[in-house]
Amino acid sequence: MKHLLPTILSAVVLSITVSAAKVKDTKFKFGRGFFDAPFNEVITTETSGATIIYTLDGSDPRYSENTISGTSPLAVAIDPSNIIKRPKTPGVIVRAYAQKEGWKETNVDTQTYIFVESVKR
Repeated sequence: MKHLLPTILSAVVLSITVSAAKVKDTKFKFGRGFFDAPFNEVITTETSGATIIYTLDGSDPRYSENTISGTSPLAVAIDPSNIIKRPKTPGVIVRAYAQKEGWKETNVDTQTYIFVESVKR
């Protein structure tokens, strides 16, 4: 019986360690700001095999029907004239998080891209 206790404790610790694995946070190549022309933003996570889920309309990607997903590195067209899954506005609000089955997902990160020429119109 003495020898079973370390084995049981090791299994419990291993179980806690595995279930506590967390996907690395999403990173944006350019990030928020004012822009003159459309461009491709790149969203990444350091967690291999994770899926990045995002929206372009400012809605929460965990609950939105307007989500788009892909794997890291993920190129996202930031263009105020693009109305796919978003209304036409002078800015684009990207909200993104990353998830992987069996891992704790990241928080939702938000970046706002404002196109000055579009605001003036």
